[in-house]
Amino acid sequence: MDAEIDVYELLGISIEANEKEITKAYRIKALQYHPDKNRDNPDAAKVFHDVKSAYDLLSDPKQRGEYDERQRARLAKRQRQNALSSQRKRMKSQLERDERAARSVHVEQQAREQQVREEAARFRDEALKAEWRRDKQMREH
Repeated sequence: MDAEIDVYELLGISIEANEKEITKAYRIKALQYHPDKNRDNPDAAKVFHDVKSAYDLLSDPKQRGEYDERQRARLAKRQRQNALSSQRKRMKSQLERDERAARSVHVEQQAREQQVREEAARFRDEALKAEWRRDKQMREH
């Protein structure tokens, strides 16, 4: 049986199920997936074996307790990862906002620099034209 399979889910019972409920669920699933009743389904034998392993595990109180403890640890780990995931998402969105803001500031700064260059070019042109006019007036007098 795969370590990732939830035996309670496989048998279709809750974690609080008692021995009678476990046995009843096992019998129903065993009949449902028995290889003799599912000759056309090649996966039936594997599922039947998994159902039997799940029943064996849940029938032994010691193994069931250990399994439940492992499941609680997995759940706690998954919750920690989800919490970190949401924290990472918040950090990522904040970083993206900051990058957009920095990019817009950079674009505005480039636009201002372009305006300054254009204005400087205009002043140079005006200064050259004014100098050219003065030279022309001096030559005429």
